[in-house]
Amino acid sequence: GIAVVVNKTGVYTDTLYFNALLDVSVLSGNIASTTGDFYLQPSLVGQAVISFDLSSLPSNIIINQAKLILTVDNSNTVKGTTYNSSIVSYNIADSAAKIIDSTMYSTTFSQLDTTTYEGDITSYVQKWVSQKNNQGLLITPSDGLDGLDLYAVKSSSASNELQRPRLIILFTKK
Repeated sequence: GIAVVVNKTGVYTDTLYFNALLDVSVLSGNIASTTGDFYLQPSLVGQAVISFDLSSLPSNIIINQAKLILTVDNSNTVKGTTYNSSIVSYNIADSAAKIIDSTMYSTTFSQLDTTTYEGDITSYVQKWVSQKNNQGLLITPSDGLDGLDLYAVKSSSASNELQRPRLIILFTKK
């Protein structure tokens, strides 16, 4: 433990005791390549914003299903001893003011294999289409406080087009 003694001469002496319950660590080293990746990191609150141009969708549609598929770059991902491989997304209400949409739940992505994550963002896309307000979504590790993991996720500039973030939308015309 740690003891801190506070002494105001002639007035009081006080002692504060602290017990360390958690360790603090910092990852070090070089990332192999940053080309084509964006990064998510808990504890440092490393997040990313993703948006898609939906202007080619017809008007008056009902979104039956919308899946976002992300590919992790394992060569640039750093895993700590308590690695939590879960990613979540939040609908953004106002990207300029950096406000999350409090009327919608977060979406947890399922890990399909060692590199692929899939999230059902049907409710987000339906809201974007219905209200004509697409501010994008925030992608972040599910545990924003603990861990030192660094997720390298393939971005829209990844050389392999199949590894770029993909939005698959199934819809019905009204």
